[in-house]
Amino acid sequence: MSEKTVLAEQPRMFEDTPLTIAEFCERYRISKDIYYRLRAKGETPRETRLSPRRAVILMASLREWERRKLEEGRQHKSECPPDKRTTAAARAAPPEE
Repeated sequence: MSEKTVLAEQPRMFEDTPLTIAEFCERYRISKDIYYRLRAKGETPRETRLSPRRAVILMASLREWERRKLEEGRQHKSECPPDKRTTAAARAAPPEE
């Protein structure tokens, strides 16, 4: 068993332990490819560089990103037009007398 496998199997000891990019992707069930595409658009949590080749996502950054995403979802929901099926059904209904 490789060292990488052993590290991946260890439980997270502390809630505030930073996530690696791989752990972030696993937690949110996205591929690394999708992560890097989102990062290019500025849509991922802020990364903290530990070295030129190692980045982690701090819990504070993750919580801020989650809060932002929830707010974006709420705004999108409030800006969406009514359901098309409901509108079409209302138009198809006979006029009230």
